[in-house]
Parts: sequence; C-alpha cells; structure tokens
Amino acid sequence: MRSVGLDWAVDPCDRAAVVLEQDADGAFKVATVDSPVRDEDAQRQCTSTQNHVVAVDIPFAWPRSFTEFVSDWAPLDARVKQPPESTEFRYRTTDRFVHEQTTKWPLSVSSNLFALGARQWANVVHEASLGCQMVVTKTCLPETKPYIIEVYPAATLKVFENHENLSISGLSTRIVEVGGQVTEKKYSYKTDESTRQRLVDSLIDVFQLRADDAERKALVGRGKQDHGADALLAALTGLMFLGVMDHWTVREPVGEQLDHARIEGWIFFPEWSVTTSMSKRSDAADRDMRRRNRS
Repeated sequence: MRSVGLDWAVDPCDRAAVVLEQDADGAFKVATVDSPVRDEDAQRQCTSTQNHVVAVDIPFAWPRSFTEFVSDWAPLDARVKQPPESTEFRYRTTDRFVHEQTTKWPLSVSSNLFALGARQWANVVHEASLGCQMVVTKTCLPETKPYIIEVYPAATLKVFENHENLSISGLSTRIVEVGGQVTEKKYSYKTDESTRQRLVDSLIDVFQLRADDAERKALVGRGKQDHGADALLAALTGLMFLGVMDHWTVREPVGEQLDHARIEGWIFFPEWSVTTSMSKRSDAADRDMRRRNRS
C-alpha cells in the first residue's frame, strides 16, 4: 500500500512529494521525500501503478457560482447576471464545509493568487489525462489507480489538534527576551523550523511511521520551507482515505454536497471513529472498497 502526499504550488521548488509505503509487517515507512517536484514528476506519481492514492494539496476546481457568473459576464451587456454573493464567489461548497467543521478557511481559488497553482495543476491533469482517476466519493471509485484526491493539510492538522488523545500541534510557544523585557511568543510550523520539527516528530511517533534521520530532516526542511511537512500531512490523509489507519476515515460529501462536489471537487479530511478499526492489510482494504462500489 502506497500513499503519495503532494504539496503543490506554481514553482516546483515550492512543492514536495512524500511517499508512505507499507512494509510486510503492516507498518508504514517514509519511503521518499522529494523537493522540488516538476510537472513531469507529478505526472509520474499519478500514473504509477505502484501507488494506490495521490493526495494533492490544491483545489481541483473553482466555485460553481464563480464559474457560471464569469462565463456569462460581459461588461457591455446589460442582461448579465448580478455577481454572486461574496462568500459563494470565493469559496466552494467543500471549502465552506471544511470551515464549518474545522474553523479553517482554505485559500480562495477564485480570489487569490493561489488560483495560479490550481491552473498549473489543471494543466498537469489535462496533459496526463488524469480526469478519470479523480475521486470525490469512495462510493464510486474509478477502475484506474492511483486514486487522485484533493486534501487540505491545515484541515487535517486541525482535526489532529482537536483530538484529545493526540499530542500533535502545529503551534508552539517560547519565551523571548528583547531589550530586557520577557514576553511569550507563539510560532507556527509554517514559518518556524523548530515548531515544524516538533510537528514532524509527533506525526511520526503517533502514527508509528518508520523514518531515518535523513528523511526526518527532509520532512522538516529549512527556515520557512513547510512543503515536506504539508506533503506528509497529505500522505497521511491519503492512507485514511484508503481505510488502512486504525479508527481513522475521511469526511465524504452527502446529499446536495455530492452534486456540488462533482463540479467543484471535494476536500477529504480525517474523521476519528471509535467504533471503526481498520485493517492495515492492503488486499483487504482493496476488497472492501470494491465491494462498496458494487453494492
């Protein structure tokens, strides 16, 4: 069983790919940590039959209200529609659901430079004909692997932070002395290497991942390089999507959410289930997912 976490950006140097691979004894190890990641590297991961899932940190589509408005807009046409309400213009159904469940707002793909990364990802999808591998619900899985899913590492981390039995946090507090005054200052893993080191160590410990010193160093990165840590969070979400992490599953769209997800995409993020104990054997996981597809 292999899960690839892909932290995406316009610049290949701001991307990272982390592969988590299952050993014969069922434990997971950090197989590779790569950065930079070129478009062709991403295409290779998304078409490799060795991989079961590729979890990508980038929006797969734009808000429905946004695309419908923009496609019809003409500044000299008096018959054009009124612009959508600001929130619907900026955020997809899945973005709003993530905020409702985790308090985290994903970056807006329609009103932020983040859109350029989404455009670059869409180009990769087009060139490699990956559309048939995109997944928005586990109840309807494609025949072609690896499955390609959208994730949001900040939402995954927030779920971990909110779990009362996990000692995982993307924040830290340190005492700082400046000019004779002592203050307490908060740091985020996004910009602080020491905080990111703690986060990576915690993720490896809690989820019992195998990683040597070189792999840990690559995951942490230097300075403000958070790409490896985000790719690790993405890869873990991919394993939870596959159902091979004890007690963990992912949130799926239901009802009208599913209709929107087919057009706008869907962010998969973790959900803890006390009553669910998943097998870590890849064959059993594959059989279970196929069974649900046929039913």
